[in-house]
This record gives sequence, structure tokens and C-alpha cells, in this order.
Amino acid sequence: MKETDSILPLLRDLPIASFAVDGRQRILYLNKAAENATGFAQRNVIGRRCFEVFRCRDSFGHLFCKLRCELQRGAGKGKNAPLDLNFTGRRKWGGRWLEITPMVLEKEKDGPVIVHFINDLRQLKALEKFHEKLLCLILPMARQGQGKSSSDFSPLTSRELEVLKLVVSGVKTGEIAERLYISPHTVRRHLHSLLTKLGVKSRLDAALVALRNGLAR
Repeated sequence: MKETDSILPLLRDLPIASFAVDGRQRILYLNKAAENATGFAQRNVIGRRCFEVFRCRDSFGHLFCKLRCELQRGAGKGKNAPLDLNFTGRRKWGGRWLEITPMVLEKEKDGPVIVHFINDLRQLKALEKFHEKLLCLILPMARQGQGKSSSDFSPLTSRELEVLKLVVSGVKTGEIAERLYISPHTVRRHLHSLLTKLGVKSRLDAALVALRNGLAR
């Protein structure tokens, strides 16, 4: 574990919340930022298995943290896509959404040594809810324009069009994920891409552009 031993001390002063587990999913390190994000002190979790401590759930409410979880299996195959997980390890912290991004340090016989970087999604989730409420209030009053059709939205991919049409209908991020069988993180990635292509800054703006140009007809 030479590489691991040299990298773990660097996590101490890292402003990004992070923790590391070994091939048996035992927690090796939890930095100060991660203590603040999870509510756990490092001294109380070192050596314990991560799935017994954090007990995260996915966007469908299913228990995600378990022996040989999807994240560990994927990281062992070189996959490092971020995952949105609902942290329920402590009652007072329950319901906090965290984005977890894995990075493999090295591989052991039992499995990969993985650093998990944590991004607190509370502000993003609050903003999403705000936009969703605005959509519910404003979209019924929005008038669809004439002229353009969905073909004028050709810069958007077919998946981005699906997401946009659901946004226009007032569907929330989590429900979009369920309907399209993708993760909330992937939904947000599509939203970011289509907002950029449409030259707008929010899902509300995108929905209004779509309505005014007949996309939802």
C-alpha cells in the first residue's frame, strides 16, 4: 500500500470532503471536511466497514451501501462516474443528498483501495425544488407560440429533448430519472447541456423557451 500511504496524508488538509476504504471496504481515512459532511468523527469509524456506517440509499430509496456495492465493483473496472446518494447514516443527518465520486488508488487482492470524494447537494437540491415550484405556478399560464417546432431544437440530442419535454410538463428531477431509467446525476448533466445549447440559465427559462416555440404541442 505504498501509493496509498503516500496519498492519504494529503487528504487531511483537502477542502473537499473525502474518505478512503481498503479492498475489504474498511474505512482507512476520513478527513475533517468529510466529518462535517457526514456527522461522523474519524476516530469512531476507522476500521469499520463503510456500508455499516453510512447506509446510503439511491434515488429510488433502495439501500445502496452493502458488501461489494455497485461503486466498488465499478471502480475496480475503471469506472468513476459520480453517484447521487441519500445519506442516512445518522438520524440527524438523514435525508442529506451527497454526490460521491470514486478514485482508485491501487488494487489489492481483496479489491481496490478507493478514495471517495463527497459533494454536498443540499443547495443544488433546494434550487431544483425552487425551480420546480416556479414551473408549477408559471407553466400553466405560459402561452405556446407559433412557428418553430421541435425540429428547430436540432442541437439537442434525443435524450435532451426527452428531458426538456418532461421539464415542460413540470416533472421533478427524481421523477425524470425514474421515467427515463437514469440517475438524477445524469438528468442534471443533460439539463446542464441543454441549458447551454439553448443559451438559458435555468430549467424555468428552458421550459418557457420550449413553450413559446411550440416544443410541447
